[in-house]
Amino acid sequence: MKRLVVWTFVCVFLIGAECMELMEEMEANELQHRYRTPEKLETTPPKVEIIYPQNMATVPPGSYVTIKVHAWDESGIRKVVFKISGARTITYADYDPPYEYVWKTPERKGPYIQVGHSIEVTAYDNYGNTRSVRIHVNVGRP
Repeated sequence: MKRLVVWTFVCVFLIGAECMELMEEMEANELQHRYRTPEKLETTPPKVEIIYPQNMATVPPGSYVTIKVHAWDESGIRKVVFKISGARTITYADYDPPYEYVWKTPERKGPYIQVGHSIEVTAYDNYGNTRSVRIHVNVGRP
């Protein structure tokens, strides 16, 4: 609106009627821009799946397990966040495909039992929509 006031001053005192028409056109465009209906936002969440390991799989203790995720969306994927819960929680974000995280499973000593962990991944698309999936794995001997 400040621009319009300046243009009004310039038009009235320096140039005349032609500039007044230009100023009226600018004001109409500015009001149209200010009050236009916002474009439709994309609200569809991305698709995401954990490829490896499978739900309820048993993985060896003290090993390196590559968690592989497939995520896609029409707008593109901004990032995939991995969250592994167990004795301590690990969080990692991957910004580029292929979406993977190498997890070092906990060591187990003494009397041997299987210990459960949950792996949750959340995909974020370029509009901020999210979708999460979760699986459970056991660390121990099969």
